[in-house]
Amino acid sequence: MEFVYEIATERSLEDTFKALQVALKENGFGTLFSLNFKDKFKEHDLPYEKDFYVLEVCNPIYAHQILGISENIGYFLPCKVVLHKVNEITRIGMLKPTALIHMVSDNMEAFDLAKAVEERIILSIQSLDAY
Repeated sequence: MEFVYEIATERSLEDTFKALQVALKENGFGTLFSLNFKDKFKEHDLPYEKDFYVLEVCNPIYAHQILGISENIGYFLPCKVVLHKVNEITRIGMLKPTALIHMVSDNMEAFDLAKAVEERIILSIQSLDAY
């Protein structure tokens, strides 16, 4: 099983970042936190020239349901989506919830919820051109 889902686009990183937040919201996910490692490293006088964004995203309904099955799954919450550039190409990806879920639960209901979350985030990522 692959652990990562990732796509590439020629769209700018900034435009992709904005469009992703809209697409996620349309699919029921809020952005709880976003971090650009370049900025964080700069605060500590560490050199890093590339923008590398991590968005922590959550759908409260799914989060509530999954924590009701196993609080151990909370170690993987919220979901993270990463945006960065490689050779002028913007890459957008995430760790697949279906790959992570098996680390803490064999419960099929938990797997089904992880699959639903994964599908909605992937749909958000794939629909970026609409925004």
